[in-house]
Amino acid sequence: QVDNTTTSGRGVCSGGWNSDNPLSESTMEEFSLTSQGNAIDFGTLAQSQSQAGAASNSIRGVVGGGGPGNDTHMEYYTMASGGTGIDFGNLSAGRRRLGGLSSSSRAVFVGGRSPGNNNTMDYVEIMTLGDAIDFGDMTSGATKGPSATSSPVRGIVVNGYGSNTSIDSITIASKGNAITVG
Repeated sequence: QVDNTTTSGRGVCSGGWNSDNPLSESTMEEFSLTSQGNAIDFGTLAQSQSQAGAASNSIRGVVGGGGPGNDTHMEYYTMASGGTGIDFGNLSAGRRRLGGLSSSSRAVFVGGRSPGNNNTMDYVEIMTLGDAIDFGDMTSGATKGPSATSSPVRGIVVNGYGSNTSIDSITIASKGNAITVG
């Protein structure tokens, strides 16, 4: 049984791209999900990453892929404390502009660009370290920059910069190709 109770009201934004600086950023900022206010410093990623995918449970966040190239690098941080990101492993394929979604135990990284659009989905168990494993393929075809969200059971992936407008669904606890739900 998976306990998906949220024990933290903290959100973390990590990495990014700065138009004044062609290189990617390594900053991480935290903010409260339960109140208004500005973000404050959380720490830094060990490796600068832009256009990366991210997912978390209430204990650990995982950032994967990104640029400035098409990176396979993943790192993690502990939600309850700030600091520097720590090496987690590698994605199954290097890419940037990917999406991330998660349950309380598993993170799934979807789509991306490497350099062309792709339909790759791979996953990691959030509380262990290691390389990502192939999850399956998206039905919407190759896409970069997809929007991804999830419940404790189901992940939803929407379009991105791909050529169609379908909405994909996956069951996070099982591997396999996505199905079109809208």
